[in-house]
Amino acid sequence: MNPYQHGEVFVTKDGGETDLDLGHYERFTSVELTKNSNITAGRIYYDVLIKERKGTFLGKTIQVVPHITDEIKNNIYRTAEESKSEVLIVEFGGTVGDIEIYPFVEVARQIYLEKGRENVMFIFVTLVPKIRVNNEIKTKPTQFAVKELGRIGIQPDILVLRCEEDLENEVLEKISMFCNVQTNCVMKAIDVDNIYKIPIYLHNQEFDQRVIERLGLLNNPIKLDNWYSLINKIENLNKEITIGLVGKYIELEDAYKSVIESAKIAGFHNLAKVKIKMINARKLNNSNIQEQFRNVDGVIIPGGFGYEGVEGKILAIKYTRENNVPMLGICLGMQLALVEFARNILNYETANSTEFDPETDHPIVHIIRGKSEQDEKGGTLRLGNYNCELKNNSLAYECYGQKIIQERHRHRYEVNSKYIKEFEKHGMIFSGINPDNHLCEIVELENHPFFIASQYHPEFKNNLTNPNPLFIGVSEGAAKYFGGYNTVVGIVTNLMIDLNITVPVAVHLDHGSSIESAKKAVDAGFSSIMIDGSHFSIDENIRITKEVVAMCKPKGISVEGEVGLVAGEEDGVHGGSAATYADENECIRMAKEGGIDFLAATLGSVHGHYNGAPKLGFEQMVTISSKADIPLVLHGGSGIPDADIVKAIKSGQSKINVNTECQDAFAHALNKYFANKMDQADKGYDPRKIIGFGIKETKRVIIEKIKLFGSDNKA
Repeated sequence: MNPYQHGEVFVTKDGGETDLDLGHYERFTSVELTKNSNITAGRIYYDVLIKERKGTFLGKTIQVVPHITDEIKNNIYRTAEESKSEVLIVEFGGTVGDIEIYPFVEVARQIYLEKGRENVMFIFVTLVPKIRVNNEIKTKPTQFAVKELGRIGIQPDILVLRCEEDLENEVLEKISMFCNVQTNCVMKAIDVDNIYKIPIYLHNQEFDQRVIERLGLLNNPIKLDNWYSLINKIENLNKEITIGLVGKYIELEDAYKSVIESAKIAGFHNLAKVKIKMINARKLNNSNIQEQFRNVDGVIIPGGFGYEGVEGKILAIKYTRENNVPMLGICLGMQLALVEFARNILNYETANSTEFDPETDHPIVHIIRGKSEQDEKGGTLRLGNYNCELKNNSLAYECYGQKIIQERHRHRYEVNSKYIKEFEKHGMIFSGINPDNHLCEIVELENHPFFIASQYHPEFKNNLTNPNPLFIGVSEGAAKYFGGYNTVVGIVTNLMIDLNITVPVAVHLDHGSSIESAKKAVDAGFSSIMIDGSHFSIDENIRITKEVVAMCKPKGISVEGEVGLVAGEEDGVHGGSAATYADENECIRMAKEGGIDFLAATLGSVHGHYNGAPKLGFEQMVTISSKADIPLVLHGGSGIPDADIVKAIKSGQSKINVNTECQDAFAHALNKYFANKMDQADKGYDPRKIIGFGIKETKRVIIEKIKLFGSDNKA
C-alpha cells in the first residue's frame, strides 16, 4: 500500500496488514485485534470473485445485492462470533453520498433489520465547518448527510459533531430538530491539543450513558481513574525531548503513525513531552547532518522498503553511534545498523543488503530462507507475532525484564548469520534470537548509552497503559539531562563532602515509571524511590510496587507508592471533583499489601498551578492516615494556602512536594535579572551569575517552606 495514500500499514498479531485506524483502536482500548477486524472493499470483491470461479454461486449473475453485501455481512458476523464479544463496534469509513460506500451502508441497513432495533444503534460522525470570513457555523452539510442516510433507510441514534471549536446550544438544538435526533444525543467532538482527551470529553457529555441506555446494557459504574491519570500526566509533563525520525515518507506523518504515537506515549510515562522532528533521509548528507541533528535528544530509524533514502539512514545511524545519541532502529533500521557497522567498523566497504545490491560482496542482509528475489512482492512477507529469546544482562533484557517476548513482524529480508561472529568480536551484541528458526531479532551496541535495533515492529504492540519497553528505553535515554542516575548521585555525594553538609540528604527518584527505572536508581545509589503505578489498576499497581519494595528493603531504601489521580490545571477536573480523590479502600490496600514506607494518596491536590482555590480532602487524610497507619505524601503542594498546609500536616501529611513554587521563584528571578539589564553590567552575562541569582530566590522559598512545615532545626 502506498504510504502517501494510505499512511502506514498496521500489522495485527495474526499477520493482518490493515488500515492505520486499527492501530488507534488498539492503543485506545489495549485490546489486540485480528485481521478479521479489517474489511476492505477490494478484499470483499476478491473473495466474491474467487467464490464465483469455484462455482459457489452455480453460475448465477453476481450482483452488489445480495452477493457483495452478504459477503460483507458474513465477515462482520464471523468477527463477532470469533471474538466472543458482547458488543461489536463497526466503523464504516467514507462519506455519505460516495458511490464506494453504498454497499456498506446497505449492509448496515440490513443488519439493523435482521438483528432488531434493540440490538443495533447508529452513531454518525459528521463535520460541522466554520466559515472563517464571517465566523458562521454551517449545519447544512450535516442535515443533508442525515437526510441522505434516511433515504437509504438509516436514522442515526447519536450524532457526533466534529468541529474546530465549541458549539453554542442553539446550534445543537437546530441540528437536533432538523436531523430528528434527541438533543441529549447530539455530541460535540471539538479539536483538542491531544487526541487522548476525546474519551473524557465525550464522557462528560454522557455519551457512554446514552449508548448503555439505547442498547440496554448493564449500567455498571464507569471507572475512568486510569484514563484521568494518563491525562493528568499529559498535562503535567516536566521536561521536553526531541526525537529525530529519519524516514523517506516524511511529507505525510501518517506513514509513521504508530511510531510517532508510541514515542509520545512512552514520553507520557516518563513525564516528558516528546517532539518529533521529521528528518528527510533522502536529503540527509555529510554537509547538513550536524544541522539536522542539532538539539535532537534521540533518533528513531523506522522501517521501510526500497533503496531511496537508505544511504541517508545509514549516515544517521553512523552519527548516533559515533556521538552517543540514543538510537532505536526498527526493521529496516536494524538491518541498516548492521550494514553501517560492517562498512565502518569491519571495513567491508561494499557491505549491503541484497534488497539494494543483489551482487554485493558482503550480503549482511539477505532474503528470508525459502523466499526468492524473483518472487512477487505480495504474500512473501514474514508477518505477525513471533517469539524472541533475550540474552541475559543485555539492554534488551533490561528493557523487557523477561526472557521470552513476542512481537509483530513485517519484513522480507533477514540478517545473514554467517557474519554474526565477526560482528560480536567488534562489540555488536545479538541480544534477541528467535528460538524456533534462530533468526536475529535484536542487536545492540556495547559501550553506548542506548543503541538498540529490532527486526520486529515494537510500535505495533504498544498502547496507552502498556507502552512498548523499547520506546520507553529510547525516551528515558533521551531524557537524562544530567547524564544518568550515577551522575546525580555523584554530584550530591561530592557536594556533601565539599560543602561539609551534616544534615541527612536523600537522593529521591520521583515518579519512577517502571521497575527497571527504579532498579537503575537503586543500583546508582539513590536512597529513596517513588514507584508510580497509579495509571494501572490497583491490583497491578500493588504488584509492581511490591516488586520495587522487595528490591529496596534489603538495602535500607525507603519506597513511596501512589494511589489515585493527581489532577492538572487543564484537566477540567478541579476542587471537589471525585476524579481528584483516591479511593480510601485502595489506599489502605496499598499500605497494607504493598509494604511501602510512604503513601502518596491523591486527595484534591494538583501538579502545577491551581485553577481556582484548592479543596483538599482533610477528612480522607485523617481516615487513611489512621487506618493505613502510614505517613502520607502531598504531591502538588505549591499554591496551597499556608493554613491548609498546616491543617494537612495535622491530618497526616508527612512529606510535601513544592516543586512548582521553586521553579516559579527561579523563573521570576531570571525575568527580573534580565528586565533590570543585570546581564549587561559587571560580567552579568556569566551563566554562573545568572543561575546564581535564580538559585538565591529559590533558596528563599525553600527556607520559608521549611519553617512553614515546622521542620527547621530538626535535622
